[in-house]
Amino acid sequence: MVAGRDFEEPASHGESMIALIDGVIRLSPDEWDREQAIRVGLLLRIRRFLKAILCLRNYEDTGEAMFALSRLVMESAMNLRYLLFKDDPEMYAVFVTSALRADVDLLDEVEENIRQRGGTDEMPIEKRMKSSVLRYVQDSGTTLEDVRSSPKGWGPSYRERLREMGVNDAYLYIQSIPSSAVHGDWSSLFRFHIGRREGGYGRSQPESIRMDGLLNPLVAVTCGVIVDYAEAVHPGNEALVRSARLLQATVMEAEEGSGDFVLEDAQSDGNE
Repeated sequence: MVAGRDFEEPASHGESMIALIDGVIRLSPDEWDREQAIRVGLLLRIRRFLKAILCLRNYEDTGEAMFALSRLVMESAMNLRYLLFKDDPEMYAVFVTSALRADVDLLDEVEENIRQRGGTDEMPIEKRMKSSVLRYVQDSGTTLEDVRSSPKGWGPSYRERLREMGVNDAYLYIQSIPSSAVHGDWSSLFRFHIGRREGGYGRSQPESIRMDGLLNPLVAVTCGVIVDYAEAVHPGNEALVRSARLLQATVMEAEEGSGDFVLEDAQSDGNE
């Protein structure tokens, strides 16, 4: 056993979740419209980060990295759920344009620098940057004007999105606390890098991470999102819905049996 973590709990729930996502993606055609591309892209992102968590469990001192990845999995799952919940083409459009604002801001800065030099000589790196951004915007199915006029975010705050969907009590657990591992604040440093000593602080063994405690909430919530996805994108596919709900029920039973955390907000009955 690798020091600093408990690997006695199996990772089969995470592997089952990856297999379920693979099955969902196989139901989609090889080419999608932009809205479906966003939905499938979020599923692929969830799958990739879940797989990374399962890979990292075999290495020493990776608890913080797994914790950070768990936050990214959960955020992607809840973003997908919110897009399905709202079912608004304009929200999908803003999802794209708001994300491109930084790229277009960079383009504007490059062009301003060129103008300040007389507007004639473009350095090779500037040409490449301009070409890259313009191609990125065009391939995204939008325009520079739409991006420049886009709001900074594609919807309300993350916490407000959860509140709209009725996930009122889960914000601290699924977003705020795991964010410490993403940003490297004091909480993350103290849990995974340093510890209290008589004369101050020193390097310490990282806090242990239980794999079931990390994966079960991710799998349970993602299963609920898969149910929403199936009912919105593949209506009538009862086999997919049953598979997602069976895995979700198995995970929730295991988690509730541990007495550590009750996933009251994970159950999904589809878009409401």
